[in-house]
Amino acid sequence: MTRAFANQYTAVRTHEGRIYSDDELQKLPDVDPRHPLVHEWALRKKTAERIVSYSQTIGAQSVLDVGCGNGWASKLIAKSGLSVTAIDVNQPELEQAKRVFADSRNLQFMLMDPARGELPTGPFDLVTLMSSIQYFSDLTGLIHRLLSCLQHEGCILIADTPFYSVEEADQARNRSHDYYTGIGYPEFADNYHHHTWPELRPFNPQLIYDPRSWICRFRRQVLRHVVVPFPMIVIKRGPT
Repeated sequence: MTRAFANQYTAVRTHEGRIYSDDELQKLPDVDPRHPLVHEWALRKKTAERIVSYSQTIGAQSVLDVGCGNGWASKLIAKSGLSVTAIDVNQPELEQAKRVFADSRNLQFMLMDPARGELPTGPFDLVTLMSSIQYFSDLTGLIHRLLSCLQHEGCILIADTPFYSVEEADQARNRSHDYYTGIGYPEFADNYHHHTWPELRPFNPQLIYDPRSWICRFRRQVLRHVVVPFPMIVIKRGPT
């Protein structure tokens, strides 16, 4: 299943224009102003910078980046001085990340599948999931496993992923099915999971960035700024 997912993921991302050369990866999240995804990358850069800022606020020293892909965000986090372990199931992207970021001494990449219980030896101060949690079907099981990797007062940070009400999730599943069918990969819709706020509730999630807040609405509606549309969610392990 892991290899099949990785192959499908690569095919979809190639179709979407999200597979990058080594030179392009080295420069991410900065892209050519003429790049078709320039606005998306501007938003992703903001999210990554918020993650770095939050890690500094809590005094984190070690980070586990889950679903790191080609490692661009892992590199940005490591550049701030943190020790980063980045994991993914996509071997081609991991190999590229190891090659491109070989000079980063405080950054290591590992082929692991947390859905199967494969996790590096911790403990970590912070676990990040940036645009990756939607690829895990068992959200509750995943969070429990990741909490076990944390220091006693460490936390999980989820970013760049939408969460829905139960009713909204049904509509979003239909949109995803239509999208992947439209680009010729209908089977990939089964790999994209639409998680809900009720699923998170038992873990006492905290919003550290809320796109529905009045300030974000003001910036979007009055100032006409482009704001990151996804929440940033923190789940704390708490003292034991």
